[in-house]
Order: sequence, then structure tokens, then C-alpha cells
Amino acid sequence: MNFRRRSLRVIAILLLVIAAGVLTAVLLLRRGRAPESVRLLPEADAVVYFDVQTMRRLGAFSNEKVTREPEYEQFVGESGIQFERDLDEVAFAVHAAKSSPAGAALSPETRFSEVFIGRFDLARATAYFRNLSEGIDRYRDIDVYLIPHDGRQVKVAVLSIGRIAVSNSESREPMHRMIDRYRSGAMHAMGPTVVGSFREHIPLGSVVWAVAHVGDGVNVRGVPAPGMISALVGTTVIASVRPLLGAQLRVEAVASDSDQAQRITESANTMLGLFKDMEANTPPAGSDEDVKKVFDSIKLERQENSAVLTATIPSDFLKKITSEPPSLPQSTPSATPTSTPTATPNKSGRRNR
Repeated sequence: MNFRRRSLRVIAILLLVIAAGVLTAVLLLRRGRAPESVRLLPEADAVVYFDVQTMRRLGAFSNEKVTREPEYEQFVGESGIQFERDLDEVAFAVHAAKSSPAGAALSPETRFSEVFIGRFDLARATAYFRNLSEGIDRYRDIDVYLIPHDGRQVKVAVLSIGRIAVSNSESREPMHRMIDRYRSGAMHAMGPTVVGSFREHIPLGSVVWAVAHVGDGVNVRGVPAPGMISALVGTTVIASVRPLLGAQLRVEAVASDSDQAQRITESANTMLGLFKDMEANTPPAGSDEDVKKVFDSIKLERQENSAVLTATIPSDFLKKITSEPPSLPQSTPSATPTSTPTATPNKSGRRNR
């Protein structure tokens, strides 16, 4: 009887050890793999990712009283796509221009590629893109709609019922690479190198994150560094937000050596001091208590070859910035990566010629 009990205990312990091992392996595997929308992206200088499904579960886009902008309302009516309701995840690849102006402004020659994953009405979405297009490029049995927009040609491909790829690059290669990765199976795709090389720097549970090579617009390729922190040139910046007591913001600049990391930390601390002085001198009527809490929570430190900024974003402040539906981007080359016809149809909703 005692022998039987001991055997059951041994078996129970073994099962617990095996379960723990499997769970650890799954977590490590998930940590080493980027989300599907990211894995389908072509090579890029920067990648931005949004876990919209989790954001929605946490209460984002929950304000139903907000009226949509007319153009976005027209887009929803014609395409059947409502981003705040239908989108699960989206990833943007930034193709930085070979040269760009000083400061944080993106060059007009900057291009973007995007992958949207969600639940879309395939027939309505396909009809919408076909109606806007001026031609179709057939690649690997997938139609790529060539849509004129803002003086350039945007390429849109409906990869499947729940996957749409977009690129406004002059070259067809980024779109073809996304289709290649989809056809080869997203499970096997690795995604852009900039993500694969720094994936371990993204905290688990992040619902929004970005990884970017930082350049100077002349000699070092990448997205332009902010003018006030030129020491960022040549680094890779990883920014992330994850839900924890509101939200935890983390920005890490991976430098070439500890000296550069120290210079970045000192420059950022100087900027932070200036902002805090400005906030302290703002009349009480014009200040925002939630913004003050964010500034008070900011910490800057050097960790070996990295400069790391952390901050806590209060829940009330998060509700303010996530309760409204997505706004339409402006029709300028320096707009955010979502400046594509998937969100900005022309006024008539008909084909441009």
C-alpha cells in the first residue's frame, strides 16, 4: 500500500515536471517568434506592431458615442471593414529613404508596407479594391490591385479571408516578398531582420511595440534620429507598451558601446529635465494630472550598452487616448504608415484615372 502511494507521488511529480517543461518550451518558442503579421512583412528599417485584439479586450475603442469622420464612414460602408471592430493585429514596415532631412521628420520618399489580420468580408473588400484600382498585377495566383493615391501607386493584395497586404513602394518587390512569405507558410517565415535580431528586447505581453534602426539621413541608413538626441544615430531603438497597472512604457536604445549609451542617457535626462520644468511652470488650469503622473514616473538609466527609459501610463490616461475610433491620416508623404487607400478612399469612391 505504501509502495503504491509512493509510486503515485512519483508519477504526480513527474507529470508536474513534464507540464512545467512543456509550458516553459511554449513560452520560449512564443518569445522567439514574432506575430504572424510581422513575419509576413518584407525587410525594413523599422517595424511597428499593434495587438488590436488584446487592446480591444482591455477596453480600447469602446466609446460608441463618438461619430466617425465622413471619409472613414464612407470607407466602412463600401469596404465592410471597420478597423476598431474587425482588426486583430496589424504590422507596419518602414522603408526609410536613402536621404532625409535633419530631425525626426520622415522624408517624402519614405515608403511603407503593411499587413492587416482580422475578420473581413472577402467579397466586399475585394470589390472595393478592384473598384479603386487602375490595373491588376497577378503574382503567384494572387491579384495585386494597383491603386493611385496621393501621387503614387499603392499595391493592395487580399491574401486570404482575414489577411490583407499593402505597400506604397515604387518597387513591386516588397509586395511580392509578402506574398512569397504567405505562400510559403507564415509559420516558417522569419520576418524582417531588424525584428529577429532584437526580438528578445521586447517584453512579453506587449500589445504595442516598435523596433527601428536609427540613421542620420546621409551616411547611416535608418529612420531619422530626433534632432534633440542626435546621439541615437547608429543605434537600434525598441519601444513597447504592455498592460500592467495601467500600462508600462519601455524604450531601449541599444548602442554600439557603453560610452554611446551613457551619452544617450545624459542627453535624455537633460531633455526630461527641460520638459519637467516646462510642466512645473504651466498654469494649473492648463495642466493635465495624468500627464504629470506619466512624467513623474519616468526613469532613465544605462544598462551595459543600452539606455533604457521606463514610465507608467495611468489607466485614466489610456482611456482618453484609446476610446475614439481611428482617425484618417493626412494625405502627406510624411503621414503615419496607415496612409493607404485601405483607410483613405477617394471622395467619389470610384476608380481614379
